[in-house]
Amino acid sequence: MKSAWLRCIGAFVVCGALAACRATSSTLTPPPLSSGSVSLAPDVPGFPVPAGSVLVNVQIDGSGTTAYRIATWQSGSGYDATISFYKSLSDSRWKGRGSSITSPDAADYSFSDAAGVFASCQMEISRTNPVKINTRFLPPGGVPAHSYAPGPTIAFGSLPAQTTLPEGFPAALVPSGATLADASSVGSTYYAIFSSSIASAVYQSQIAAVATVMNTATQAGTTVIDFTYDGHPGQVVVDPTSRQIYIEVTK
Repeated sequence: MKSAWLRCIGAFVVCGALAACRATSSTLTPPPLSSGSVSLAPDVPGFPVPAGSVLVNVQIDGSGTTAYRIATWQSGSGYDATISFYKSLSDSRWKGRGSSITSPDAADYSFSDAAGVFASCQMEISRTNPVKINTRFLPPGGVPAHSYAPGPTIAFGSLPAQTTLPEGFPAALVPSGATLADASSVGSTYYAIFSSSIASAVYQSQIAAVATVMNTATQAGTTVIDFTYDGHPGQVVVDPTSRQIYIEVTK
């Protein structure tokens, strides 16, 4: 799963599949939140979201059942609870398909529509404050021909984990005593996952020796460290539960 996250970076660069979901607009009245509905709601397809969630954005291209729609909610639950909600979702209309793709900052899911109104729903849960649920509903015929919305998500198969760091990855950021689990790069941006039991405070001190730590926060049990390295942004997520460290750095 972690390897799939690193490979899907390329898909993001190619098609920006869910970037439009982050657009904002005036707050809209949310549809019923308890479960999905077979019929279309006035502004957004009936789709299950955690109780207390608020619909904050809807974009529509086309009309009726052939419309291509993007909707964003602020989740009524925290990041882990929102992910748990969808992992255990039992809904008569929306059926999970395939495996989720996760990163330190988001988790992506795909659902089929048993009602046949839409071909699929592509969803991203963002580790923001508040947590965002970004959804993209594709009609059976695909995106409308004249749509300015992003095209269908490109699906990539799982690839073997990378066992060596990409050339150019800052060696000083390798956690002391850690084992490389996977790595990748896109241009001058590098990604790596290390298995390590190093304490977050100790690793932060290691980062501070070669970079400028901008912010440290605790999110859903993980420690997120934002820093700049040679004037470029970077981020580290230390997960004590899985004993893994996720690194993103630009040179």
